[in-house]
Amino acid sequence: MEQTTREIQIIMHANGKDEAFMHCPQCGAFKKMNTSSSRLINQADGVEIQCDACAHKYKVLINYRKHYRKNASLKGIYTNATDSIDQAFDFDTTSAITVGNISRTGIGFRTQDAVNVKADNVLKVRFILDDNKKSLVEKTVIVKRVDKDFIGAEFIKAIDYRDKEFAFYLMRR
Repeated sequence: MEQTTREIQIIMHANGKDEAFMHCPQCGAFKKMNTSSSRLINQADGVEIQCDACAHKYKVLINYRKHYRKNASLKGIYTNATDSIDQAFDFDTTSAITVGNISRTGIGFRTQDAVNVKADNVLKVRFILDDNKKSLVEKTVIVKRVDKDFIGAEFIKAIDYRDKEFAFYLMRR
C-alpha cells in the first residue's frame, strides 16, 4: 500500500555535482538523487520524493548553497557605504538590524527601519556574536537580494583563518 506525502519537509544539501542523499523518514532507506532538474522548479513547497524501498512519499527542500548557513538572532547595525568599499562607518546614518543567518561567504538580516537599499549596494555591517567573548564582527558586504525588510548580502572578503572567533562561531552548531 502506497504511503501518502506528509507535510514534514526535510532539508537536503546538494553537493557541487548536483547530488544529494535522501533519507526516507519512514523506513530509513537512503537514495542518491541528481538534483539538477530540481533547480528549474519552484521549490517553495518542496520537491516530492518517493522512496524506492517502501513507496513512502515525502517532501524535501534542496539547499544548493556552497557553504553551511547558520541560523542566528544577533543584534547589529549597518550603514550604506556605496561611495567606496573602504569608507568608514558613518554612525549618523546607521540602521538597526537583526542577523538571521550567516555563512563563510554571506549574511542575511532584517532591518528595523525603512529600507533604502538596492542590489549591488555596498554596506558595512557590524554585529556582536552570542559567543562567550561577545565578539564584534565588522564586515563590508555587497547586497545580492532585497525582499521588503530582508537583505541577503555577500561578504567582500570571505571568512578565513584571520577571523578566528567568527570561524569558530560558525563551526558551533
